[in-house]
Amino acid sequence: MRADRFLRLAKEALPELVRRYHLAEWWIEVEVAPREELSDPTHAAEVVLEEPYRWARIRVNREALRHMGEAKALAVLEHEVQHVTGWWLKELQDLVMVALEDAEEPTRRVVERAFVRAHELYRGTLGRLLKAGNNWEVE
Repeated sequence: MRADRFLRLAKEALPELVRRYHLAEWWIEVEVAPREELSDPTHAAEVVLEEPYRWARIRVNREALRHMGEAKALAVLEHEVQHVTGWWLKELQDLVMVALEDAEEPTRRVVERAFVRAHELYRGTLGRLLKAGNNWEVE
């Protein structure tokens, strides 16, 4: 899918996703970025959260987007919106990591991996509760 087509789809879909996930107080932007600009270039997308400002930017991997159909692209968008609902978990992670700043690196890595897993478990549970399922399974 071309970036301009995806951005039009996202603009149409985002109001309903914001309503569905109760994110009306958030300002959510969507952009398509070169994969090397993402924090993990192997991911299809990521979300950057600024909780104190209730601001989120969903960044979609341009290379991955080229291989997606409309349904998959919209599923990726919804997946990232689900992560926005977990802003409180990100805040907790940041707080714990500050508390562990003097800890050894292996300890910090274990805690970081645990939070990544917690984010995905929360997002998956939310998806099942809202009958959105695991959006990565969409072909």
